Amino acid sequence: MLYVHGGGYCCGELEYAKAFGTILASQANARVFCPAYRLAPEYPFPAALNDAMTAYRYLIKSFPPEKIALAGESAGGGLIYSMCLRIKAEGLPLPGGLVGMSPWTDLTASGASYKYNAKIDPSMTAFRLERFAMVYTDTPADPLCSPLFGDLSGLPDSLLFVGADEIMRDDAVSLHEKLLAAGCRSSLTIAPEMWHAYVLYGFKERQADMDAICDFVRCIVR
Repeated sequence: MLYVHGGGYCCGELEYAKAFGTILASQANARVFCPAYRLAPEYPFPAALNDAMTAYRYLIKSFPPEKIALAGESAGGGLIYSMCLRIKAEGLPLPGGLVGMSPWTDLTASGASYKYNAKIDPSMTAFRLERFAMVYTDTPADPLCSPLFGDLSGLPDSLLFVGADEIMRDDAVSLHEKLLAAGCRSSLTIAPEMWHAYVLYGFKERQADMDAICDFVRCIVR
């Protein structure tokens, strides 16, 4: 599995990625590769995407692409879909499956949830995301920044999770709907009263979500 961490393309580091990557490796009984991609503002778009692609090219030299799962949360969840758009454009083989946890797929913040969940989201604000997007890219509507606006046809199976109380809820919901409209297979879980990237917190009440991720990954990498 290639696990790409979140952090608004501005935060996060290898130790952070390895922390959840280790949990994924243990519970899914799979090898997990965690790249430390370059961060904005020092390294704006497309540095993160280029680094993630370098990691993917490295993996497909040693493993069949269909046996590789891409996973990520928040910005990392959006980045794995941007990767797939680049993979298709370059004519490379696609991975076997995608796991997006509260994926940030729309840097333009066009989803209605940015307004209707603004007062109940305990961990994220539209202002904070706007700042992250501003330092990462001058073209937030570019599909390689906001994969929600890209051609999603032909992508592998997706497993998506999002908290019902997130302002970014519609990033996942709209992605799920567009994947289905493009003829792809996608499963979406909207967790009641949960917030951004809740999967990473390891709540016992949501263990079924982690179990679903592990089952999904095992079916790909075995």
